[in-house]
Amino acid sequence: MSVPEKIGRQHERRIIDDIAPTACLQLGQANAARCPLLCRQRRNSRISPDARHFRISGQEPEFDVGGQRLDIAAIEGRSTIPANERCFSMSKQDENKAVVGRWFTEFWGKSVNLGVIDEIAAPDMLPKYSLHEPRRGRADIKAFMTDFRAAFPDLNFWGTADLIAEGDYVVGQWDGGGTHTGPAFNDFLIGGLPAATGRKMRFTGTTVLKVIDGKIVEEIGLDDGVTALTQLGLLKAAA
Repeated sequence: MSVPEKIGRQHERRIIDDIAPTACLQLGQANAARCPLLCRQRRNSRISPDARHFRISGQEPEFDVGGQRLDIAAIEGRSTIPANERCFSMSKQDENKAVVGRWFTEFWGKSVNLGVIDEIAAPDMLPKYSLHEPRRGRADIKAFMTDFRAAFPDLNFWGTADLIAEGDYVVGQWDGGGTHTGPAFNDFLIGGLPAATGRKMRFTGTTVLKVIDGKIVEEIGLDDGVTALTQLGLLKAAA
């Protein structure tokens, strides 16, 4: 490789790294099987746009990420990188954030998808929050969420800040709650609720999740459980 070609490749790598660090888009359609996660999944992706934090636009000649437009055709025309190598790859941290974003949306969000547990929760996943006993494993987690949503049919939690990732860990801030209109619920550590109290809870928290090979192995939450329990009448506010 000549010096100009080497410099050209380095410059192109910088363009890719600087403009599209979180996007995965095959330039051209050849060798798609060699592309990272989202290159292979974008046609039938289960990851929501909110979880991805970027947009992939099918066969359009441009895509938008971070407010910048990138002319794919122009890059292909002047590229010194072989076609089978030309792909914007996600970093490990971005892949982990996509997994956690999907978990927050499909497990904790407004409309639950219990199938997501089998897909991205590790077989012995451990979730721990202040309001409930720790759970272990997929079956236990499914039972917990089934009972929780039966008691609180409108249960919904959502992110309030961008996810932060470092190594195997992803940190998310959230807000949410629900109204107890269902059956009696006895999963709170401090006590239970009789059926259909109509009481509402809304509280905030921060969760740290550990992701290994695309599976969530641990979910540790620091939440404002005192607020939730007070709202539900299980704790009395100080006089």
